[in-house]
Amino acid sequence: MADTPLRIDALIVDAADPERLAAFWSELLGRPVVGRTGPYIWLRRDAGLGLGFLPAGPFEIDDEGRADYLG
Repeated sequence: MADTPLRIDALIVDAADPERLAAFWSELLGRPVVGRTGPYIWLRRDAGLGLGFLPAGPFEIDDEGRADYLG
């Protein structure tokens, strides 16, 4: 098996208040909020790395491994 370098495409952070945490990191990093997809709040990519925030808490996983955060 050939050595394959590890590549991280996105970092997702669970947060009690994802809007507030996204706003904090947006200001600190100078990366504006660029979108919202389902429960995720995304900052602008920088150097290929996506940074997203989503609500922490209980969620259900369906038979295909998808999470339902919206209840």
